[in-house]
Amino acid sequence: MKGLSPSLAAGLFGLFFASGVAVQPVAGAGGDRFGTRPTLYVVCGISTLALATLPFVEGLTSIVLVTIVASSLLGVTPLTQTFLVNAMPDDMKGSGLGLLRTGHIALGATGPLVVGIVADFGFFDGAFLGLAVVAAAGIALTALVPDD
Repeated sequence: MKGLSPSLAAGLFGLFFASGVAVQPVAGAGGDRFGTRPTLYVVCGISTLALATLPFVEGLTSIVLVTIVASSLLGVTPLTQTFLVNAMPDDMKGSGLGLLRTGHIALGATGPLVVGIVADFGFFDGAFLGLAVVAAAGIALTALVPDD
């Protein structure tokens, strides 16, 4: 879409996940230090801005920077899953978390399908703007997270 070769696009996709490996412990430490809700606001806010910016950037350097910043989205998982497991009764932490993770993964797996369909219709930028809207919904939903 941005004139990148398939191998470079694949490399950027890998960079997104590699950066996420660094983001997750930072987000977890932020949750421990500042609380789940404030850290979720930061993570979702940064993700929203990065996803909304991606359709408007050009050039490899800008795309790389936005890709790295967008990986902050992966910081949501350690925050929410730690919060959920701590909120569950002891007798259902294993099966309850397993059920929640299965549902989360199944729902999340629809994302690439939807983005691919939207992109096939020629609205790849719109797909990223849609993802930004979903991330912004995460900001709104964070208000429902009780204080730690």
